[in-house]
Amino acid sequence: MDFKDAVQTLIDGQHKYIFAQNDRSPPKFPKEPLILPVANKNNDAVYAYLQGRGIDKSVIKCCIENGSLYEAAKTHHCVFVGFDGNKAKYACVRSTNGNIKQDIKNSDKRYGFVLPPKNAESCNLIILESAVDVLSHASIYEMNGQKWNGHRLSLGGISSLALTNFLERHTEINNIYLCLDNDKAGKEATDRIINELLADKRFSHIKITVAPPPLGKDFNDTLKAIRKLNIQKAQSKFYDLKEF
Repeated sequence: MDFKDAVQTLIDGQHKYIFAQNDRSPPKFPKEPLILPVANKNNDAVYAYLQGRGIDKSVIKCCIENGSLYEAAKTHHCVFVGFDGNKAKYACVRSTNGNIKQDIKNSDKRYGFVLPPKNAESCNLIILESAVDVLSHASIYEMNGQKWNGHRLSLGGISSLALTNFLERHTEINNIYLCLDNDKAGKEATDRIINELLADKRFSHIKITVAPPPLGKDFNDTLKAIRKLNIQKAQSKFYDLKEF
């Protein structure tokens, strides 16, 4: 729907005032520099936590080596970093021993956590909500021995700021796979992002595929379900062998 109808729908017709499109306040971006948490001397807690969630060790290692993931010295949180070139512009933390999930102060949401492809010229882009989902999606391909070459981008939630900025900087992208969460917010965000892309002439040529997680709410749920199934299969084969 157009802007006027959208606003009318959101306010449920209870107000008479409809704001013009140019009256909308643009997103506010941090003016102060991002200060990353001090890195720990090792990443043992990060490995233990993420592998405990089913993430493949090789995927974790790849992110640590390219600087987009490390362990905070003081809290031992996982720190996921988004870059503008070589400069860190965004960071979020995930507790390794609790439920803390938050962005670091002065993070710029236009620069999400990215797992780059092996071929830098890839024209494929997968969109997920969280950094853990990005690692989970990559782990599923690793454990199945599947070869897929493309960028994986975390939105850091459901805002499309990171996606729009990524597409502006990567004009080679012509395939997008929307893999947002299997819940109400994720589905609504998927519909919104599709409409935004189709309405923007810069991106209207891009092929969009909706590919939500097949099991559970997100791709980490899917990964854990697959690992559990594989363990059950292995146990079944072991007991079959004991029969002989």
